[in-house]
Amino acid sequence: MGMRRSGNHAVIHFLRRLYGEQRVIFLNNRNRNKNNFKFFDNRRDIIPDDKSKVDTMIVSYEDLDINNKDINFNFFSKEKFKNLKNVYFISIIRDPFNMFASRYRLGNYYKFLKNEIIKKPNKVSLMWKGYARRHILIEGFDSINKNISINYNNFISSKKYRREISSFTGCDYVEKDLFKMTTEGRGSSFNENNINVDNLLKRWEEYRNDKYYMNIFKDKEIIDLSRKIFGDHVGGDLI
Repeated sequence: MGMRRSGNHAVIHFLRRLYGEQRVIFLNNRNRNKNNFKFFDNRRDIIPDDKSKVDTMIVSYEDLDINNKDINFNFFSKEKFKNLKNVYFISIIRDPFNMFASRYRLGNYYKFLKNEIIKKPNKVSLMWKGYARRHILIEGFDSINKNISINYNNFISSKKYRREISSFTGCDYVEKDLFKMTTEGRGSSFNENNINVDNLLKRWEEYRNDKYYMNIFKDKEIIDLSRKIFGDHVGGDLI
């Protein structure tokens, strides 16, 4: 689970490749698209005849406000899947400067994304801070409860970090097609076909003089949380 434009699909496709030849079912953006699912078998998109024969399930939630204590997680609760060997709860966080810039840009296609930044900056800021606090609380990897919070910036820039993720899940590391842009979620907000790490960390530069975008960073707590997770260098002179 993660906010839109946090690299959710890049991480999901990395995770499903780790399971090699297993049959994987991927339920995309479950909180909005109740029946939107894909199956992967031998790394090819297919729809198996027998949907019950699935080795691994990946369930995605986007823009789930984890500050809301009334959220119903019954669909993937540990009680419901108590007979499964492993159940991981994974959240993804991207630095706020580039994540909000990407959302703002995608708002050219999905107007509600731009409107929420213009009209409800406090709402989306609060949501991001919820993911940031979770990341700090579990310090990235909680092996006891199998909670993971993935730092997307580290994910795209560090092979060592990606290996740590694969090791945590007990899978062999796979690098294939890592930087190929996925088609779900409309791909890149900036119309790129492949993931360019340098560009992903400079999205904010396009909106540094945009008053609506900059309004988000009047919230000093966002700056403080970003520094704790991503360091002082992310966001350039905006911080």
